[in-house]
Amino acid sequence: FQLLNPVTWARFVAQFEADSDYDGGWRGEYWGKMMRGGAMVYAHSQDEALYDVLTETVQDMLTVAEPSGRVSTYPLEKEFDAWDLWCRKYVMLGCQYYLEICRDPRLKEQIVAFLSACADYIIRYIGDGPGQKQIVDATRHWLGLNSSSLLEPIVRLYRLTGKQKYLDFSTYIIREGGAKG
Repeated sequence: FQLLNPVTWARFVAQFEADSDYDGGWRGEYWGKMMRGGAMVYAHSQDEALYDVLTETVQDMLTVAEPSGRVSTYPLEKEFDAWDLWCRKYVMLGCQYYLEICRDPRLKEQIVAFLSACADYIIRYIGDGPGQKQIVDATRHWLGLNSSSLLEPIVRLYRLTGKQKYLDFSTYIIREGGAKG
């Protein structure tokens, strides 16, 4: 019943519009975690009402991206700290799981473009290049393991697009070892 509640989904999306993780929280993970579960439930149930709710919330999520491609529940001055990359990972995974059930080719294209913009923004600021932050330093928790878990959606994005830059970024994450020490 929770998956069918559009109010819950709207509240999850609203977290991205309000910079709700100003306190270093992880509210940004909710939408993606629920979407993964919702997509799996739909894949087995084929419940049309569920498909409609999931489609509506994906369309809503696509509207929260900034022109730069940035999608975060963290204010700009606090990005790439605490659970920020962890939350972004779940947004990407949620969209990727929805892609597996999506029947609308145009919406699929929009989602892949959204995912690419999200990843491109992260790659601009995270890495081993000049002025970039190391992925294991993009958090205060778990020696960087939570940020390095971004690996899964980046590999999945490479598989979706075939773009070398996503494979290269995946290789960078692996090279960093997943965590400090």
